[in-house]
This record gives sequence, C-alpha cells and structure tokens, in this order.
Amino acid sequence: MNCLKLYLLPLLFLLSVAFNPLAATGADKDIPPYNEAEIMARLANMDQEFIETRYEPVVEGYIKGYVVRKRRNAEIILGRSATYFPIFEKYLAENNMPDVLKYLAVVESALNPHAVSVVGAGGLWQFMPETGKSYGLIINNEIDERTDVIKSTKAAIEHLADLYERFDDWALALAAYNSGAGRVNRAIRRSGSKDFWKLRKYLPRETRNYVPAFISAVYLAHYYDKHNLQPDFPPLDMQLTEAVEIHDFVSYFRIAQLTGISMEMIRKLNPLYTKDYIPASERGNYLILPKRVMPAFKEYLLAKKAGDAHPEALYASVNMKSTQNTDKPYSYSIYLLGEDEAPEQLAVLLNCSVTNLMVWNEVGFEELANQTQLKVFESLPVNFERREVPVIEPLPAIEFSEISSMGESLGK
Repeated sequence: MNCLKLYLLPLLFLLSVAFNPLAATGADKDIPPYNEAEIMARLANMDQEFIETRYEPVVEGYIKGYVVRKRRNAEIILGRSATYFPIFEKYLAENNMPDVLKYLAVVESALNPHAVSVVGAGGLWQFMPETGKSYGLIINNEIDERTDVIKSTKAAIEHLADLYERFDDWALALAAYNSGAGRVNRAIRRSGSKDFWKLRKYLPRETRNYVPAFISAVYLAHYYDKHNLQPDFPPLDMQLTEAVEIHDFVSYFRIAQLTGISMEMIRKLNPLYTKDYIPASERGNYLILPKRVMPAFKEYLLAKKAGDAHPEALYASVNMKSTQNTDKPYSYSIYLLGEDEAPEQLAVLLNCSVTNLMVWNEVGFEELANQTQLKVFESLPVNFERREVPVIEPLPAIEFSEISSMGESLGK
C-alpha cells in the first residue's frame, strides 16, 4: 500500500490457508457450473460509478479462485465478514466514504488480522510499519495497532481519502494504495491517460492485478450464494460486539473474571495486544467485547473511577470460564417490512448493519432486498449475580412502521 509494499496478490489465498489449516481442504459441496455469461451479467449490474467492473482474464482468474478452486477458503473469508464488516461499515459511513471500500480488506488480508506480507505489511489493511506510524498507529513490543480493528480501519479510511483527493478516481486510488502514489503518477505520465484500464500496463504487475482482485472480492460478497458457497460464520459473540476506550492497565485474566468469557475469545476480538494485557495509555486503547457482557465491564470501570478500593469485589462470585455455547444469551425479533420499506432503513433504525441482516437471515446480497420479514438478533446481558443464561426465544413480530416510536428499545 505504499512504494515499499509490493507483495504478490496470488499469495492472498495462501496467506489465509497459512492461518487456517482447514482452508485447503475444499468445500464438500456440489460446485455449480461456471457460467461465464451469468457472471458477466452480474458484474455489469454492479456499481459502475465507483469502478468499471470489467470481465477480463485476471478478473476471471480471481473469481474462479473463489468459487471453483479455493471454495473452502472463500467460505472462511465470507464468515469473517460477519465480525469485521459491521465495524468497517460504521466508520466508512461516519466519514462519508463509499461502503464498497470494505472489500479492500478482503484483497489485502483475506480478513485475517494476523496476516503479514512477505515485505512486512500487517493487519486487516496491510499497513507497512512506516505508513502505519505516519497515520498514528503505534507499533511496539506490547501493541501493534495495525491489527487494531478500529484504529487501523480509521487509518485506512484516512489514507484512502488522501489518495482519492489526489487522483479523483477510485481505481487509481486503489492502485496507489497498493504500490504508492508515485508509481501511479508515473503510469499516468507514460500513458497520457487517467483511465486505469489504459494505464495499467505501465504499473507493476502486482498493481495491474489489484483492481481486478478488488472487483472479484466484491463479486464474491454479492453473489457467493449463486455458487453454493456456505459462509463459515462465527458465533454471535463475535458478531454482536461493542468497543470501549480505556486508559488504565487491565489484564485479559481480569477481563475474563469480570465478564465470564474466555481469554481465547478476548484474544480473537483484540488481536493487537501481544501479551494478554492492555497497557496503560493516556491516548486510550480500545477493548472489544461481546455486547452482552459489556455492561459488566463498564460497571467495573465506573467503580474504579469512583475510587472503590476493590472494584473486583463487585463480581467476586463470577469465575473465569470458557463459554461453550456463545449463542445462548441472545434472542431475536422478526420485523415485517412494507412495500416501500428497505432493509437498509431497518439497519439504520436498529443500529445494526446490512451485513448483520444478511448473516442473520441467511440470504445473499440480491435476496436481502426482496425480503418481507427479517430476523434481528439482540444480546441479553447475563445476570452475573445468579449466573442465569436466557433461552433463545423469538419475540412477537413487529411491523416496520411501528419502529420509529419504539425509542431506546431499538438500542439507539
């Protein structure tokens, strides 16, 4: 993503396999025939204003990689989207950036926060150390904010905004994210054009393939169901999460004691901390936890702030334990949509994401728009005093038109 970062895009699948031993086994499902005409039509229906989505040999190669050759790998990537896309969508929307940019992290890291390129780029957005530090990311022996989901996403958005302001073209901005603005500028001068498809031959081979790889990642997310791919979605504890900013030292052991979730879950949601604790920081560090346990941790923080000598005593009866079935403390409601009511509107009102709605209702991008009723999960905070675990039960169906009057019950 800068002049020092040149790693081969075909290694993306290998990176994911390296961190997921099951990825190379292949999906044990029927593979639909690869219908070139249908795929071309779907690409033509994608957003052409953002990037012209051409069907050409490199695009074809990447799509076949996802839907034919490395299907299991694609299912793992799609599953990870349930954890990361809602966070990406939140910060892209807050910065008035195109939502489609979230798929860039698929190209960069296969949505693996631990991915490291052959030249040292790391994290979901694959920042080189120098570039990461220039956008305010801290990298030391205790913390690597390139793997901080929130801070690295904010840095990537800022970097992409800078590149778009420079080139006024998203294809060129993406190319510059890969190989640096200087190489793109040289390609513009040599070609006499600012059209990516005309100047691409003057770019390094890895960068020539970068925009086709992005197009293929968008295609996968929109049409995976057409290829009989079954995403490997994580438990709800990794889908319904919340972040809190803290300034004091706290160990993963203490967080596990206070919340009842496992240290392994804490590590998965917070890959940036290298030593099972969050160091003290005047600037502040983020802690991401399942939303259902965040009230307990926030109460602990308030007790510390109030000066309680032993705030941990609030939860003396809570023992650290690994939650075997993390889907239990959740319930769901069914929302009925009218003729002119869109899932995107429901997502905004319920403070969830379009990705959440797709995952919870087990539908693809196209099918979501045709749904007349949608399942929406919500977390039920655990009763820590008596350790009762609520049973999943659907709540009565709710008309979309009733939502606006429900106020704070929607989680606003």
